[in-house]
Amino acid sequence: MTHIWIKLSALRPRLTALLARVEHGDHVIIRRHGRPVAALVPMVDLERIWEHQDEEERGPRSPRSGMRPGRSLGEWGARLERADQEREMARNTGQDKKWVAFWVWARSLHSSD
Repeated sequence: MTHIWIKLSALRPRLTALLARVEHGDHVIIRRHGRPVAALVPMVDLERIWEHQDEEERGPRSPRSGMRPGRSLGEWGARLERADQEREMARNTGQDKKWVAFWVWARSLHSSD
């Protein structure tokens, strides 16, 4: 496996040839103003990267089921929990208009009028 460094401006005319090299296992690192900004890698390597990211984010696969246990939602989980608490408080105080409208409708079904 070799690493091929190429300027962004030189990429387009050589793209077909570079993709052929990538298919054979080489990596192409694309530079803009001398700094690496992207890479062309074989799909096998990309799948390995994705698998590693999944393992970092959701933990290792269970040897028995092949599934991952998952992790907490972190910041998003905390946001969702706060939103649920705020909605519940709005429901309890009668400030959630949709919830109030639902109960008015539900009560109307059971009214004797």
